[in-house]
Amino acid sequence: MARSLDQACQRYALALRQGRMNMRRDGDADDQVEQYRQALELERCIEVRTREVLNDCGVARIDRLAYFNFSRRIARLTRRFESRTLENETRNAVAQWLLQGAQHKVLLTICREVFSLNLE
Repeated sequence: MARSLDQACQRYALALRQGRMNMRRDGDADDQVEQYRQALELERCIEVRTREVLNDCGVARIDRLAYFNFSRRIARLTRRFESRTLENETRNAVAQWLLQGAQHKVLLTICREVFSLNLE
């Protein structure tokens, strides 16, 4: 995992230098690559914790993609909203995934265990 993380950051830095990716206005490519690394680490941490929850809940592998997508959605919401708004948006996401056939217990467990959101 660490090696692929380093490789991804090296590819990102190369893309910045070659102009294939937009550089920030301040021109600090090293800091931009470091922030990219932190974002990748957080994303992987969320993925691992979500996988642990799915294992504990006994979710079949074929059904896991929907739950990983749910986890990514909640991660975006946590970056965008706080407190009451975050709770309301998370409830809306839970309702949306329930309509798609996800299990309520698993969704709430992901919210609680991965994101420390208690919706009960």
